[in-house]
Amino acid sequence: MNAPEAHDDVYERLADAMDAQPAGFTRTPNKLEIKLLRLVFTPEEALVASTMSRKLETAAEIAERVGLPEEKVTCSSRA
Repeated sequence: MNAPEAHDDVYERLADAMDAQPAGFTRTPNKLEIKLLRLVFTPEEALVASTMSRKLETAAEIAERVGLPEEKVTCSSRA
């Protein structure tokens, strides 16, 4: 996922997924929200977040669905 167009697509999918939530996610004609998402999420994080469901899933299930290694979709707490 190196091409800017591919990255834009994953951020568009994340914005769509966020907009589907009860609180929604406001979209703008100039796509400012996409620029903000690019600042907050890496492309891999955006991919994972855009495909998450509302049901409890293991990291292995999410990793399999998005085609990433399990360690890429697992958060670890750092002290």
